[in-house]
Amino acid sequence: MEAEDDTSEIDRYTVLSAIWVFACNDERALISYRGIRHRLSLPASYPVEEIVRDRAELFRLRAPQSQLAAYKEFLRSGQIGPSWLSVVKSREEKLQVIDDLEPEDFFRGQFRTEADAPRSSLEILKWGLEHIERLRAKDVQKGEDRHKRVTAIWIPAGSLMATILALIVSSCMQWDAADRNADLQVFETTYQPRQEGYATSMRTMWNTFQAASSSDQARTDSSLVALETTLFELEPVMSQGTREAVWKEYRTFEAFCRQIAKGPAQARATTLAQFTAHRRAMAELLHMGLFESALTR
Repeated sequence: MEAEDDTSEIDRYTVLSAIWVFACNDERALISYRGIRHRLSLPASYPVEEIVRDRAELFRLRAPQSQLAAYKEFLRSGQIGPSWLSVVKSREEKLQVIDDLEPEDFFRGQFRTEADAPRSSLEILKWGLEHIERLRAKDVQKGEDRHKRVTAIWIPAGSLMATILALIVSSCMQWDAADRNADLQVFETTYQPRQEGYATSMRTMWNTFQAASSSDQARTDSSLVALETTLFELEPVMSQGTREAVWKEYRTFEAFCRQIAKGPAQARATTLAQFTAHRRAMAELLHMGLFESALTR
């Protein structure tokens, strides 16, 4: 059951850790946002979609149509389904809820692309949790008092952490870690540099836009050079077609930022909407070139 709409004491990194464990350990690769809220007793307003969307190195958005169709058939069959659906009492209402499911209602772990994908290895699970803790540590280093941070995060999130620990213990009992070293090695050499480059690109685009919006041409130029450098570093792992599309989008974004920096002031909402469209386009291209291409090799 979804909790009351009070998110003030719910730590995003704890929720992210729980989502990562579910994505690695669930029997089915498809995970629903509604299921996450139900299983973690999160309020309906809690931004689960935003948390997942912001971590492209961990998750893949949307359900492929073929997988969604098969999953809907499974749900309609009346077999034991997800817990969030069991709270819907009438058969007619359940069928309507199932029919209304869309690809955007689901996501998958980055390393479970197929419908019948096995659970992720223990090493990948552990890497994801350690990666999340590194993200948390960066926030802590931004000047927040450690004692207050621990009190605010871990005490209210105790029930979530108990869930995570139980799942990890269960995973340890199910998997033989000795046979999984190859998975971790592939990840460290293939995915980690890519996710860092992806995150740097998205962050630099925002910095460039901020500088341009302030009519700071020097900082705009510097940020554009930084973005260009990052894209050059990512070039070798992308196909020729993707590289050309990325550089085309870069040039369009560059022209957009220089126009803002040099031209008359525009409505903030208008330029922000345009920036969001540019960043989304670049994110999709980089995701395809860095992550999806790697999974097919």
